[in-house]
Amino acid sequence: MSETGPQPYRVPPRIGVADAVRRCLRKFLTFSGRAPRAELWKFALIFVAALTVCGMIERALGLPRLAVVSVEIPRTTFFASIREPLSAATLPLWALPLLSAAVRRLHDTDRRGMWLALVPASPVLLLVAGVLGAGMGVMPSLPMLLLLACLPALAVTALLAAPSRPGPNRFGPDPLDVLA
Repeated sequence: MSETGPQPYRVPPRIGVADAVRRCLRKFLTFSGRAPRAELWKFALIFVAALTVCGMIERALGLPRLAVVSVEIPRTTFFASIREPLSAATLPLWALPLLSAAVRRLHDTDRRGMWLALVPASPVLLLVAGVLGAGMGVMPSLPMLLLLACLPALAVTALLAAPSRPGPNRFGPDPLDVLA
């Protein structure tokens, strides 16, 4: 079979949830190399579960939010809240390993980690659209603003969910070959 032709399907080795968490926490400062899909998504699942449990504990204890910030534009108000203390302490501990795993996951699809810069662009685009609309006296519709805010994050999610490039690439050997 040629290099550019279709590749045969291969069954990837199983990566357990505990293995994925262990690998991501161990490589929390490793932004080079590649990470298989299962490693990133299982770690992200545990990340969301940990934040959910923290939120449930905070609500059960009645802990207050640390801060609430609002930005008012004519006909629209945006609220942002800084999490409760337990979530605020948990988020930074998990964010860096998740970021490094996402960069390695993009490398596995033969893309640079800079694609992740699109994610913070979402709220910036939302704010810019609101300010420009208010300046021109015309507010964009809420569905249009939400679509504009979600597009960059959805694009990055699609890139993270893309299949791996089989074989070695410019970022290193195939992680499925290394695990097998």
